[in-house]
Amino acid sequence: MRLADIIVFVDDDDYISKESLSLCVAAMADNDVGLAYTRERVLRNDGFHCLNYLCRNYEDIYRSPSAIHHMAAVRSSAVTERSLALAAKWGCGIEWIMKAEAALTQGAIHIPHTGYFYVQHPGQVSHVVGKQFTKAIKPIGDAFRSWRGHSARNTAI
Repeated sequence: MRLADIIVFVDDDDYISKESLSLCVAAMADNDVGLAYTRERVLRNDGFHCLNYLCRNYEDIYRSPSAIHHMAAVRSSAVTERSLALAAKWGCGIEWIMKAEAALTQGAIHIPHTGYFYVQHPGQVSHVVGKQFTKAIKPIGDAFRSWRGHSARNTAI
C-alpha cells in the first residue's frame, strides 16, 4: 500500500503526529481494511489536554460524525459513488460519509497511538453544524445501515 492510495482529513488548525500516517498505512496493508484510525487528544488554550473518548470506536458511526473525528486513513478504493451521491443529496461534507463507507464495507482497525491533535479554541463548540446537516444526520445514518458489510468494530493492533 502506498500513501497515494489513502485519503486523510486534517482540519487546518489541527495536527497529526509524525508517525500517524505511516502507522495507518502499515496497519491497512497488514490487515486489508478500508480504514485505520488512531486516538485523538483535545488541546485547549487554557492548558486542558485530554484524550477524546468519543472517538475510541465506531459504535456511534450511524448517529454522529464525532464518532470518527480522529486521525483516520481511508483506503480510496473503499469509497464509491454512493458516498458522493449521499453527500450531494443532503448538501453536506463528505468526510464522515467516506470514513463510514470504508469502515462499514471493508472494516476498520484501531491503532493505539495518539495521532490526531484537535485544537479547541475558546468559545468553540465542536458539535455546531449547519441546519441542513443537522437534518441530514439521521437519514445519512440510516443509509449507512444498508451499506454494512462489516460491523463497525473496534479491532486494535
